[in-house]
Amino acid sequence: MLCPAGWKEPLGKNWQKVLDFIIVRESPESYVQQIRKVPEALDPHIQLGAQKTALQRRMKKEHGVDFKELKQLSFIYIVSISGKKLVSKISEEHKKLLERLELKLEVD
Repeated sequence: MLCPAGWKEPLGKNWQKVLDFIIVRESPESYVQQIRKVPEALDPHIQLGAQKTALQRRMKKEHGVDFKELKQLSFIYIVSISGKKLVSKISEEHKKLLERLELKLEVD
């Protein structure tokens, strides 16, 4: 998973770890755990509430999307069959949201 277009370091120098942690915390079944090592806890100096709020504000400002809208993406699945990865069917609503976020779903 990449950060949306134009986001260099939205959550400081450890942005990827923080973002992964937030994703898994909000959506425990996320595939992120399968492709990266997600910390079980963040460093004590990282304030999760502040990081999450900053991320929410930035997503709303730059893409017009809030976290509630992201919930629908939790119904997209990556399925592995005989070593091949497939993405489940994506609805029109999913497509529109992914476009707004400037994200593309790709599998190997």
